[in-house]
Amino acid sequence: MIVEFSVENFCSIKERQTLSMVAANLKKFEEHTFETPAMTQDKLLKVSAIYGPNASGKTTLIRALSLFQSLVCFSLRDQAEDVVGSYLPFSLDEEWAGKPTSFRLEFVSNEMRYEYSFSYCKERVVCEALYFYPSRKAKLFERSEDGTITFGNLRGDKKIVQKSTRSYNLFLSRGADAGNEQLLEVFDYIKNKIVIFANANIRFRSAMKSTIGLLRDDVDKRYETLVAGLLSAADVGVKNVSLETQDVEKFKFLEKLPDEVREMVIENEMYVPYGHHDVYRGDEVVGEKRFDLRFFESAGTYKIFELASPVLKALSDGLVLVVDELDNSIHTLISEYIVELFNKNAHNQKNAQLVFTTHDVALLTPENFRRDQVWFCNKDRKGATAMYSLVEFESSAIRNETRFDKWYLNGRFGAVPILQKEKFEKFIKHKEEVGCGEA
Repeated sequence: MIVEFSVENFCSIKERQTLSMVAANLKKFEEHTFETPAMTQDKLLKVSAIYGPNASGKTTLIRALSLFQSLVCFSLRDQAEDVVGSYLPFSLDEEWAGKPTSFRLEFVSNEMRYEYSFSYCKERVVCEALYFYPSRKAKLFERSEDGTITFGNLRGDKKIVQKSTRSYNLFLSRGADAGNEQLLEVFDYIKNKIVIFANANIRFRSAMKSTIGLLRDDVDKRYETLVAGLLSAADVGVKNVSLETQDVEKFKFLEKLPDEVREMVIENEMYVPYGHHDVYRGDEVVGEKRFDLRFFESAGTYKIFELASPVLKALSDGLVLVVDELDNSIHTLISEYIVELFNKNAHNQKNAQLVFTTHDVALLTPENFRRDQVWFCNKDRKGATAMYSLVEFESSAIRNETRFDKWYLNGRFGAVPILQKEKFEKFIKHKEEVGCGEA
């Protein structure tokens, strides 16, 4: 479970911005929080929603977490370009253009709290550190700017790993690859316990494939029932789902293609997901008809089917699900239901977490969220993203019954677009005048 994620000097984010999942001292909706033995003083939130106008930096935060994850997973490629190609500093301030990009993740895995961070620039990892909290904060390792690595409570043969770690490798990734148990614990959490659902995410290329894979490996049909239930609850007309395996002979025409290309095509086309609909004669159900979910269902049905795997796996396994634009192609009530699945103990028994960005103001109500579950992104006049939580506003002014949605649209929380209609109207008028002159 995530405690905090911080990023500095990445795309539109200049100074350090932090998304915190630590619950504030609020009495409302205590069910939306949970306790962990790793943190005796604080509770954690199950859900955080991020609002803000277009180009405010909401997606940048998701991209930052995705890049952090990818750098950890793919750091061992023996090419410095892996770091260089991912170095995207804030470019609207000359003083920041050459500074390192920094990431920091604080999380809990197997009832142990960890804090992992690293900074990198165009050609190398600048610094890196891993701490844990057996009781108080303790060092596992630290890597300084000159490349020196010092160790604390890290067990195992560290020197061999240290010698094989190049300037553009992360020591964490190198140590996990060498089989160090403590580093493997952290590496595995970052790689497998955080699921990112975003169009630009490298690792999560196809959520559709993920749900198909879930159904393919579903021996006892448990997930098939849950996916069908989610679609049924969404009221899209689908009463059941099924997966059909195609005949291998169908792909014989691909034999002349390179092996990698052929295998990729077969993997994508071997399993076809179907949505089943009732067929009526008058008011009587007389049968059913199935449709290929990939092509013959609405964009909303497709999106819900895509989301089914990450949502259900997160709830089942206690994962962290991060979704960019949850509201894209789906109705407010469906988004609300997904949020409820994570907030309610009845559905979320493994303390799974959901972090998402959205423009859906109808979702922004005191019935859905505590104040500490709502975040805003906005840009200053110099183009730098700032993040802040609704809980940071004066509590005496915001009561439990305060309509967050109306206050937000009225600009009382900031993070709304400032429409300058006169600029567009002036532009149109100018074009018309120029056009008349040319005639």
